[in-house]
Amino acid sequence: MKYAFIGTYPPQSCGIGTFTHNLIKSVAVNFEYNNLIPNHYVVAVSDDGHNYKYPPEVSFIVNQNNQMDYVNAAKFMNSNKTDACILEHEFGIFGGEAEFIFFLL
Repeated sequence: MKYAFIGTYPPQSCGIGTFTHNLIKSVAVNFEYNNLIPNHYVVAVSDDGHNYKYPPEVSFIVNQNNQMDYVNAAKFMNSNKTDACILEHEFGIFGGEAEFIFFLL
């Protein structure tokens, strides 16, 4: 199975990012993947005004306040035949007044 992990991610300082990083490593170990890519990848939600240098498992970056980035992320996940998405949520990560996120999966 191919998993997409969606949330903040190191080097961005955030507890959700740390959790997501540890979760993806644990899933890889439990499913005995020697390499995270292509079996798992991260869609990193980045805060405004920062240009983080993400590790190779980050395949797509979403600017938290750019709605089209979310649409493009959904298209990216669909084109990569993603089987499951793990979405990490905490208020303030996804931007916008109501923090709604819509993925067209």
